[in-house]
Amino acid sequence: MSRQPAASPSRPLISLARVFASAFSCTFTSALVLVVTGAFAFPAAAADEEKKVDPAMRAAVEQFLVVQNTPQIMAEQMTYSVAEQTLDAIAAGGVTITEPMQNLVLEESRREFGTRFGDIKFLTDLHAPIYAEYFTAEEILEIVAFYETPSGQKLMSTSPAVNQAFYGKLQEETITMIPAFQGRVDARLRASGMLSDMSMNPTAP
Repeated sequence: MSRQPAASPSRPLISLARVFASAFSCTFTSALVLVVTGAFAFPAAAADEEKKVDPAMRAAVEQFLVVQNTPQIMAEQMTYSVAEQTLDAIAAGGVTITEPMQNLVLEESRREFGTRFGDIKFLTDLHAPIYAEYFTAEEILEIVAFYETPSGQKLMSTSPAVNQAFYGKLQEETITMIPAFQGRVDARLRASGMLSDMSMNPTAP
């Protein structure tokens, strides 16, 4: 739940430097269909599963989502994610994306997806069947109780910064390991005859 929105009003969703082209209509429509169907591929199944979830579990999961501020987080994530994908689809047709276009798409995305994915009942419908497979209602409530403590609140508030710092360190370590790794792979591929000088550098004279 710590993932930040793909963009914010102060950071343009995508570059404005785009050129016009005639392929706009079909590209935009096809891509938008993929975005929408991808986003809503699961609610129908979730609604069926909802009937099988014990009311106590649903109530516990709802508390779990509320204490993590999930409705607000998901509303923002879905709003910006869908808006960005929609603008990408428009731009893929060669259309220059302007600030008014960004604002319009963002407004519609917030109206449709932000509202839907910010609704606690809808989110509970999606989450409850999943959590019911792995936890009891009592266990969920124990987790909620922890999140309501000062330590739990601190964990949630610092998680984005901690995760960002961790992935930064992970990237640093990976970068230092890659050259030696690539060297070993290259040596073994050459020794086995599966790789030649030409296959590694086909443009070499």
